[in-house]
Amino acid sequence: METCFHCQKKIYSKGHKVADKIFCSKNCAAYFKSQNGFCENCLTETTAESTGNLRMFNGIGTGLGFFPRKNSECPACGSVIKRKWFFFGFPIVPYDQYRVLYLTHKRGFGAENRTFLARKLKNQK
Repeated sequence: METCFHCQKKIYSKGHKVADKIFCSKNCAAYFKSQNGFCENCLTETTAESTGNLRMFNGIGTGLGFFPRKNSECPACGSVIKRKWFFFGFPIVPYDQYRVLYLTHKRGFGAENRTFLARKLKNQK
């Protein structure tokens, strides 16, 4: 029986293999990759500008969109591309796109308080 390379839990199923390492889940592998920060490829396609202060109160304010852009997950660092929005109950005004690297696991519905790093994309699509 193998153990997860990151969290050291016993793996009862086939696990999630990345390169020569095995993890208990895809989330655990992504969390491990995120500890190293953005990969070189993601750093070159983005600027150092972050999302700024995202604030929302009763569904009104700025935040990241609910879903990442399709096929945007980086195989090296696990970051995804998301758009910053102004919300008024639901997203109504789109802003720029950012490469987002989550540093904490998603817990619960919505998981609004997740810690992440973000860098603005140079070439907006």
